[in-house]
This record gives sequence, structure tokens and C-alpha cells, in this order.
Amino acid sequence: MEARVSQIEYDLIVEALSQFQGNISRAAEHLNITRRALGLRLDKYRLNYKHYRNRA
Repeated sequence: MEARVSQIEYDLIVEALSQFQGNISRAAEHLNITRRALGLRLDKYRLNYKHYRNRA
């Protein structure tokens, strides 16, 4: 079950980063978490917000 929850969390983060073009503040606000919490999750899933910059 934990793997499923992690996958859902990962998908939500990727979707938010894509939607807000890597803007951490806006993505965190959309997800209703702090920038710090989002940063920790980015580290957990080895995501780089810069990868989502300049994407439509």
C-alpha cells in the first residue's frame, strides 16, 4: 500500500511542477503543502524542478 501512496504522491508532484513550470512556490501552494515539505519530497523522489521550466 505504501508503494501505491508514494506513486500517487509522485504523480501529483510531477503534475503540479509541470502545470506551474517548475515554480516551487506555486506548486507547493497548489498541493497545499509548504515549500520546505515540497523540497523534501523532491529530494525523496530525486526530482529537479529545473527540469520542468519552460514547458508548456
